[in-house]
Amino acid sequence: HGGVIEPVLVVFVDSRNPDRLEENRRNSEFMCNTKYAGFFASELIPTISRELPVSLSRDDRVILGVSFGGLNAACFGLALPELFSGIAMQSPASGDHLEVVRKLYEEREPLPLKMFISVGSRNDNTRAVKRFNKTLQDKGYDVTFIKVDGQHDWNNWTPLVDDVLLTFF
Repeated sequence: HGGVIEPVLVVFVDSRNPDRLEENRRNSEFMCNTKYAGFFASELIPTISRELPVSLSRDDRVILGVSFGGLNAACFGLALPELFSGIAMQSPASGDHLEVVRKLYEEREPLPLKMFISVGSRNDNTRAVKRFNKTLQDKGYDVTFIKVDGQHDWNNWTPLVDDVLLTFF
């Protein structure tokens, strides 16, 4: 609104089954699920690109996730680097799952990705997130890391949206 960045289009994807809203599919979709990544690659992004006035460049595309969605964003960095240049993770969960993804990043050659990672200082995955951040930095990734005095909730994540936008745009 203040003109600090160019306007951006934000798309929110609901992890619930659209035919049965009480069915949340996040546990099956967010852990490096290739079918879910395929949905983004073959359906969602092409539809958005066709129907809305958006840039077609991967350099203008970022995926953001909070909690388990943050883990999914990290997975998409590995699975879809040709579609996303920016990966934003706020309090990526859980520590055990993040360790699996950390090892995947550690074993792979660095990808052309810019990363934003935030974590709270209480009741969050602070130790696992710090270790993941260190791995990324050791591999040479461009990482913005923010630790806030907060916990694993929207009171932590919401105020950081400006930081995410400024990091990438």
